[in-house]
Amino acid sequence: MYKAIFFDLDDTIFSYDRCGCNALKKTLPVCGVPYSDQAYAFFRQVDETLWGQQKAGMLSVEQVIAARAGEMARWFRRPEKRGLFQTTFPLRLAEEVEMEPFAQEVLFALSKRAKLYAASNGFQEVQRLRLEKAGLLPCFTGLFVSELCLGTMTFGSPVAEPDAIRLVHDAAELGVNFIDTA
Repeated sequence: MYKAIFFDLDDTIFSYDRCGCNALKKTLPVCGVPYSDQAYAFFRQVDETLWGQQKAGMLSVEQVIAARAGEMARWFRRPEKRGLFQTTFPLRLAEEVEMEPFAQEVLFALSKRAKLYAASNGFQEVQRLRLEKAGLLPCFTGLFVSELCLGTMTFGSPVAEPDAIRLVHDAAELGVNFIDTA
């Protein structure tokens, strides 16, 4: 029997695609820009690239947020709206709790049998607010948010198993407490 289970919040509990889209729909008008499918496609491309760089250790979470806002402001040709986008989008994202199918039912069932922990590389307060709004906060014993994250997307290929095991051990020794397995 498992004593504890860790869940990555985005794309495991919450649908980041749907939540991000809804947050963008609310953010762009605040910046004086109408929402469009093209705006969302550009946002997703920038977002995926930047978060990939963060998982690879090339950017901090704060740098991702700032660069994303800069790219979006550049895209809609309103550089003066960079700061507004940077502050508004995380606030709107905190309001979004579109869950993956059966996430709520699974969490409620498992929380009766094991300690559950939420893990994320986002902002602690944003993630806590999302869990609270979704009614899921009582399911979790704790919330781990770490700027230091080891991404495992390349484990298996091109990173061989012995190298992957070494990387996990090295990361733990350096204080990394979040491994993204999504």
